[in-house]
Amino acid sequence: MPFFDCHGVRLHYIDQGSGAAVLLIHSMASNLQHAWVDTGWFSDLASTFRVIAIDCRGHGLSSKSYEPDFYTADKMADDAARLLDHLGISRVLIAGYSMGACVALNLAARYPSRARALVIGGVSSRAYKEPPRDELDRLVAALRADDISSLTDKAALFIRSFCLKNGNDPKAIAAFSLHKRPDVEQSQLRSIRAPVLIAAGTKDAVVQGVDELAGSIPDARVIMLEGRTHLDALSDPGFKRAAAEFFASAPE
Repeated sequence: MPFFDCHGVRLHYIDQGSGAAVLLIHSMASNLQHAWVDTGWFSDLASTFRVIAIDCRGHGLSSKSYEPDFYTADKMADDAARLLDHLGISRVLIAGYSMGACVALNLAARYPSRARALVIGGVSSRAYKEPPRDELDRLVAALRADDISSLTDKAALFIRSFCLKNGNDPKAIAAFSLHKRPDVEQSQLRSIRAPVLIAAGTKDAVVQGVDELAGSIPDARVIMLEGRTHLDALSDPGFKRAAAEFFASAPE
């Protein structure tokens, strides 16, 4: 299992295939196995591209912390950039989902020369907005609780269950949830010159403001995934096919 050290943070990744490099960045409370391997993205793309997937800090087999400052948006984007340095990759195609989409946008904004093209999903204008405080408080309470019998917020409890199902530490994910927002400034998005494909499920209740997000990026377009929710969009064959085609047509 390959790991690399990023300024004292031990990060797990996998790297297979040959060709143009693609970096995959998963969602909150997920990991590279659940998001990219189990859904078939990794194997499908690795037939044509060199594919790298990372366990983001606090997730999967990578280092974790219970301090929110460990999870700043810039640190997570820097992790991805340092991984590319570690592997000797100067420019990369990037796919990110939900949290991973925010990391991808930050990476492309702060390291514009490194991003050839982005495919992002499960993300909206909330990438550059503060989450509602009451919603965040309920989520953190569910993730930190030792006894959940008195908790009633179904969405927060689901995320806790999802976190545990993927082998993550709920208290580490609680700390991530409290990191300073927004993940990327809207003004930064206007500096992104790489082409961007944004995918959203037609039944994704989490994603609001996709057109607003697309309008903030100079070269972005949106595809809708019919009948897909936030949880099953990555399993959509059309999404995978569109991503592969988009990457294949990306400028050098």
